[in-house]
Amino acid sequence: MIKYIDKRKVVTYTTIIIISIVVYMFFNNFTNVKEFLFSAVAVISPIIIGFIFAYVINIPMKFLEENLLHKVKLSKSLKRIVALLLTIVAFVALVVVIFSFAIPQLVDSINILVDNIPGYIKIVQTYSNSILVEYNLSTEITKKIVESWNELLTGLSSIIMSVVESVYGFAGDLFSGIFNALLSFILAIYMLISKEKLTLLLKRVLYAFIPIKVSNRFMKLLAILNKSFENFIRGQIVEAFIIGTICFVGMSIFGFQYALLISVIIGITNMIPMFGPYIGGTPSFLILVMVDPVKAIWFVVFLIVLQQVEGNIIYPRVVGTSMGLSGFWVLIAVIVGNNLFGIVGIIIGIPIFSTIYTIVREFTAERLKEKEIKII
Repeated sequence: MIKYIDKRKVVTYTTIIIISIVVYMFFNNFTNVKEFLFSAVAVISPIIIGFIFAYVINIPMKFLEENLLHKVKLSKSLKRIVALLLTIVAFVALVVVIFSFAIPQLVDSINILVDNIPGYIKIVQTYSNSILVEYNLSTEITKKIVESWNELLTGLSSIIMSVVESVYGFAGDLFSGIFNALLSFILAIYMLISKEKLTLLLKRVLYAFIPIKVSNRFMKLLAILNKSFENFIRGQIVEAFIIGTICFVGMSIFGFQYALLISVIIGITNMIPMFGPYIGGTPSFLILVMVDPVKAIWFVVFLIVLQQVEGNIIYPRVVGTSMGLSGFWVLIAVIVGNNLFGIVGIIIGIPIFSTIYTIVREFTAERLKEKEIKII
């Protein structure tokens, strides 16, 4: 007959069993779960994007409030508005400066391509004629080559027409995207202006319906997660600046055209961990190939070397240091995140992994302290 049942052990074991079942069901139905999550995210995407805008803008805004405006004799709400306006103005000014450099250079590149097209055609014709003469090809073969060339042109025309049709569809999607982005931005402003009130409301709901102990742990989890994401964003900005600078210096040394424009593209896309240079490399290659196809090929080689340096040396050190992770764990987080959720997984994988790493480390330290065990 059981005289005594340890309720704490029952609760602990029950919790472990429930969590194990949930984890098993999650991974056993991972494809369906992922589809459901992406569908749910698509429905509330403007709200999610608004939260992301607010979270990113909050970092420089909070810095201005605490360091630049803390001695200014203004009310707290007015300081918030001033800091928010300064942050938005700085961001808009940065975008204007970038586009003021990028657009003229892009237009020049397109103009150069248009001017060079007759020369490219002449080179192809000269090369084709030399082959015909050198190999003494018959008139029939020449006729077939011409027919094949005409078929190629017809196929290209069809592709161009389909691209034009796609552009119209893209224009509609672009308008919808801009409208949703505008709504998200307005929502972000409301979130930032009244972030303390929103935070207080969420805390009241949390502590009203969930036990205090669980609520405290949840708040601690959110604090760790918040710190991880803030450090991640700061690390990404620093790393993107470093890569953009290295790209500009390298392209200038090797004499690549449009070094500033391409370096800005590489730097911005480098905000996507590990694979950013490849994403930015595609439009950069197209810009260079319009001007000098040979140098465009060499640029690909340069970019591969840059990505290897970035992925294996710079990124793990810069972002890993800001996140409190070694380069090994950063690479593990990127690999797992990419395999689970692709680009989104790469972006959020590192801060989430850092949060899990911090929680496990603190829990392990507490357990060792309880057992009075010292492991050096």
